Formats: sequence, structure tokens, C-alpha cells
Amino acid sequence: MSKKIIQKLLLSIIILSVILSFCGCSLYISSIDKLMKPPMFDIELEKTINKKIGADITILTPSKGNDDEKISYLSSNYNYVDIDSDSMSEVITFYSKKSTPDEIHMLILKYTNKKWIVVSDTIGQGSEIVSLAVVKLDAKSDKKQIITTWKYVDNMILSVCSIEMNKSDYELISIADNRLFDELRFVNIDEDEPFEMLVINYDSSVVSNDITPYVCVLEFNSATEKIDAIGEIQLPSDCVEIDCTVSEGYSSIPFVVFLDYRGKDKIYYSNIIYWNGYLSKLVSYNENSLITVESKTKIGDGEFLSSRTVSVKCSDVNSDNYPEIPFNKSFSYQPDENNVMAFTVWYQLRFTQNYDLIFVSSNDYRVYFDETNYFSLPAIFDKSKFYAKKDTDESWSFYYGDFNETTNDVLLEMCCFAKFNKIENSKVEYYKEMGYEVLGTYSDNSETSLVYKTTDYATQLNLTKNDFLNIK
Repeated sequence: MSKKIIQKLLLSIIILSVILSFCGCSLYISSIDKLMKPPMFDIELEKTINKKIGADITILTPSKGNDDEKISYLSSNYNYVDIDSDSMSEVITFYSKKSTPDEIHMLILKYTNKKWIVVSDTIGQGSEIVSLAVVKLDAKSDKKQIITTWKYVDNMILSVCSIEMNKSDYELISIADNRLFDELRFVNIDEDEPFEMLVINYDSSVVSNDITPYVCVLEFNSATEKIDAIGEIQLPSDCVEIDCTVSEGYSSIPFVVFLDYRGKDKIYYSNIIYWNGYLSKLVSYNENSLITVESKTKIGDGEFLSSRTVSVKCSDVNSDNYPEIPFNKSFSYQPDENNVMAFTVWYQLRFTQNYDLIFVSSNDYRVYFDETNYFSLPAIFDKSKFYAKKDTDESWSFYYGDFNETTNDVLLEMCCFAKFNKIENSKVEYYKEMGYEVLGTYSDNSETSLVYKTTDYATQLNLTKNDFLNIK
């Protein structure tokens, strides 16, 4: 083959490649898949929406865009997703009208015959769209479901819809009652392909509105094509605050819900709810026969693992990526705490082969004065020899050794300006002059403080305040 023929052939290939690229084509095999997608030009969508609905609207964008391991959230103005499994992306967008700002419209558009058409326009009450996901809840079907969450007043609402396709329109059918919630997790309780939804409602504003808080697991029922609650536990309704932490990754346990409450009596409580695969049900600790705990307490219509006079919540105190739960422990010599201190021992969670819950002491003993300031007993201590003694209405001493009211082995002296005695700043300065220090940020109000000092006995034990005081 002559050199001129080769040059002409190469020139022809280059010209053909340029022509194909201008036409939107590619020489790669993957271009077939790309040609099946509609043009992603938002301006064309805007023209269609304005023509169909009018320009007096505000496009709303889902605010949650972080992907979960089990689900991908969509968070664009125009969300391209194949809803009807025809290998062609549709578009989901949300908007509100200026005339009706408390309503949110969910609009679905389909690209047909080289143009966008509106195939669904549904209305719901709300002020903000929070999340959007299109998922398959039934492994045996190609049908997809739309999961949305939005804000209405101060509440979060969960909605799940199935898609029915008519000739020219899509009908969205609600397959679950709209639920108020504060925490939504996608979990897998039986290791099958579709996931379940863990829904928790605990917001204090909801509780005050006489709506019972709850923890429940929702699952798609392929026979009825509805979402069913396969486990639900109501939380005590006489709590004024509820905090929640969900932890996953325990062996054989899909999830554990750690709950911290504050009762109307200003006592703090904790409880645990988890999925028991052996029983195939959602359980709280008191349904379990193998629990080993030091005490159980009750408040209203609920039962709790532990209670405290100070706000100490379930937390990962030993940095193992799993929360521990605090149990209140009695002092060897019980002082009149007056809701100022909580002597706490932290327990780790363990599960048996039958999914029973067991608690194991972490040997981490602390006296909390508030959430962040505490006195931690060094590991060398025999915890049974630790006690506290109330000296006056506003002072306590912590002892280590065999209890004797005349003993001199005072480890740490704490002077607490009591909750109900308002102390002027001049009194704090008085204690400072005697060698006391102010305990961190502790304060019941702007007029109360907590001061401390270590003693000679602590020095004899080679302990400084840094060995047993955590001060923020």
C-alpha cells in the first residue's frame, strides 16, 4: 500500500471521528447506553415546567445528599433516575408556589418523542423537602418505590409511594401511612436483598403534643404491596427530653438503639432496644432473661436500665466505636447528693448466640458533676473502699480506705455551692484564696459554681488532679 493511500485512509478516519463526535456519538461500545438517556439540559426542563405550571414557582432541592451503604440519596434540582425500569431516566423535581408556600409538589417528567412531558404532579403539606430516594423494596419485582422525607412545621415526615404506570400518566400510590420521625435508618435484619427501615420518633416537641414516641421497623410486604410495621415499641410519654444513638456493626445484631431520657422528675434514664434475630422481633432489655445489671428503675409506663441525677448519656467512653451505657452506683457511704453528683460505672454490651443481651463492666468508675466534668477513680483503686461524705450543706469529701468518720485519708475535697443556695462571686474568691480551683464550666446557673482541691493524702498516693479529674 502506497504512502499516499495510507495518508488518505488516516485522514478519512479522523474526519469520520470528528463527524461522529459532533453528532453525540462515540466509537466506544458504552455509547449505546448513553444514547438511551435523555438530554440532561435543565433549560429544556424549565421550559416544560414553566409552560405546564407557570413561572411563579420555586424549585426545591432535597437537602440530604449523603449516601448510605444501603441507599443512594438524590439531591439535585432535577434528579435523573430510571423510575419505570425502561432503561431511560426520568426526572423528579420538587417545587412550591408563592400562593401556597405550605405545599410541596413532586413533579415527574419523562422524555418521550424528543420532548419532556409531565407524567405526575402530586401535592403534599410541608415547607422543606429533606431527602429523596428511588429504591426497590421487593427483590422479586421490577417495581420501584419513592421514599421522601420532608419538614412540616417543626416535624419530620416519612412518605413511601409505589409507582403505577398508565398510558400517559404515572400514579403515585401511598403504601405506608405518613409517619412523624426524628431518625431514619435503612437496616438489614435478615440479610436478604431488600432492606428494612428503622424509624424513631423521640422529639421533645412531639412528646409535649401528646404524640407517643416510638421505635419501629418497617418492611415491604410483597403480598399486599404495602409497608408493614413488623416491630414497634412505644417509648415513655412522660419524658420531657429523649436523645437517641443508633449503632450498627455488632456481630449478628443489625442495630442497637441507645436511648437517653430526662423525666419530669429531673432524673435521667437510659434504655436499649435492638432486633433479636432468634425471636424475629424488636425487643427492649426488659424482655430479656439473661440481663445482668445492678438495678432496674421505672418511670411512668416504661421500664429503664439505669437512672442518674446528672445528665450522663450513653457514649463511646473507651473509643472502641461502640457506645457504652452508664449505670448509677451507690457510694460506699452514701452522701446526700441533692442531685449534684452521679457515681457511675460504664458497661459494655455483649450478645449471646441466641441474641440475648449481656452487660460487662468496663471497670470505668466516675463521679459526674455534669455531662463533661467528672472525677474518675484510678484503676489501682479498690472500688469498694471508695466513698463520699457530705461535710456541710455545700461541701463533700471523697475518701479512700476503710470508712472512719475521723479518718484523715481524704482524697479529694469538693465544695459544691448547692442548687438552691445562690452564692455570690465573692464566696468563690474566698475558696480560691484557700487553695481551691473552680471545676471547669460547671454551673447550675450564673450564680453557682463548684470548686475543688486535692489533699496531702492524694500526693502520698502519687496522684495529681490530672490523674482523676476530667475538666472541660
